[in-house]
Amino acid sequence: MDLKLLHNKLFAQANAAYERDDFKKAEKFLDNILSQDPQHTHALTLLARTHARFNRNNEAIACLEKLIVLEPNEYSHFSNLGLIYQQLNQPEKCQQYLKRALELKPNSVSALLNVGYASYDNGDFKTAEEFYRKIFTIKPDWNRAHYNLALVLLTLGRYEEGWQEFEYRLGAPEWSYLRRNIITPPWKGEDLSNKSLLVYSEQGFGDMIQFARFLSLVKRPDNEIILEVHKPVVRLFKSIPWADKVTVFNEPLPVFDYHISLLSLPYASKCTTELGQAVPYIFSEPEKKAFWKEKLASIKKRKIGICWSGNPLNKINNRRSCPLQEMLPYYLMPQVQLINLTKDYTPDEKKLLDDNNVLDFFDCISDFSDTAALIDNLDLVISVDTSISHLCGAMNKPIWMMLYHFPEWRYLLDPHKNPWYPSMILFRQKQLGDWSGVFSRIQKELKSWLQ
Repeated sequence: MDLKLLHNKLFAQANAAYERDDFKKAEKFLDNILSQDPQHTHALTLLARTHARFNRNNEAIACLEKLIVLEPNEYSHFSNLGLIYQQLNQPEKCQQYLKRALELKPNSVSALLNVGYASYDNGDFKTAEEFYRKIFTIKPDWNRAHYNLALVLLTLGRYEEGWQEFEYRLGAPEWSYLRRNIITPPWKGEDLSNKSLLVYSEQGFGDMIQFARFLSLVKRPDNEIILEVHKPVVRLFKSIPWADKVTVFNEPLPVFDYHISLLSLPYASKCTTELGQAVPYIFSEPEKKAFWKEKLASIKKRKIGICWSGNPLNKINNRRSCPLQEMLPYYLMPQVQLINLTKDYTPDEKKLLDDNNVLDFFDCISDFSDTAALIDNLDLVISVDTSISHLCGAMNKPIWMMLYHFPEWRYLLDPHKNPWYPSMILFRQKQLGDWSGVFSRIQKELKSWLQ
């Protein structure tokens, strides 16, 4: 077979594998192409995307730098490189490459999107909004840009327009998995008297926990709310007072009149507040709470749960997570017994926990209802932005959250408090990557708290 035809065939297979999220197979096809033709630009471009997908930023940069040499006037290489440098907390390099991308193609919506994203990341919300709205003059219905604008608006507390823009996520190709093939009509605010409503979950466990409060807006004495969630939170969500039935995702459903995504409830309900007054709305099971009370009874010190990392598959986990080896010395105190609440940890982290007498009970934890019962027996939890922090907040348990420097819409802009969870205190990074400053401030507060 002609070498060009062979490479075209291999690239088509790589692209198909990438589109179905089979990244290892895609990488295998791409490596095959590049071993024979190191300057194959399409293969290098897709390989850069694959590396970026797994936060292998240095490898992605190497691919893009090769591409810039091969195609110095291709704006997308500069745009993509700028975005990676933003991920690496290097805003100056990011702006340098994004500026060049727009010089090469001023009306590129992807480059404009990346500038908006980088501006948002750097806390320049006005510029971010301007660039997203400029996109709409070129491509009015681009779901991704509308969704990104939603994050800006929600961060600023502009909920009415923010929730409306947030709905565009449902039409974005990258979130096609959110669209459900359901025969009954979607709920758009109709009267639910004597009706049943299926509310299905989407995105991460933290999102599910946070948005469960909005069930209070649709529950009435004469209707039925059916909540469909993933198995790890089924038992936990049965404690929510506004859910009549809790079913497992992908299992047979009961009959219902309408359906809606959990994250669409605030828009459909025309809600313009965070419903902080709904807290607490998640509760631990009495039997499980008693189990942990007995298990921890011999500990006479103050019991503090710690969580330094979330789901490693989350795209922003490397940003929101903090290094255990740097964090731990700040919180080791004679009056304190630390208890691990991080589910996914490395062997080195496990050794660090053991060497410092940090208790780990994950052999006794099978789902979130177990975690909730354990948290109910702790005096305090210190966590990064994960489902653990949302769980504590929804239970109205004391939670000190270590928050990375980048904006996170749900915590708005107050340096310490947020309207979603009254029991949560924020400890934000004051500079990019400055976890030691966060640890030091928490250590100081801990010493006062222990007195």
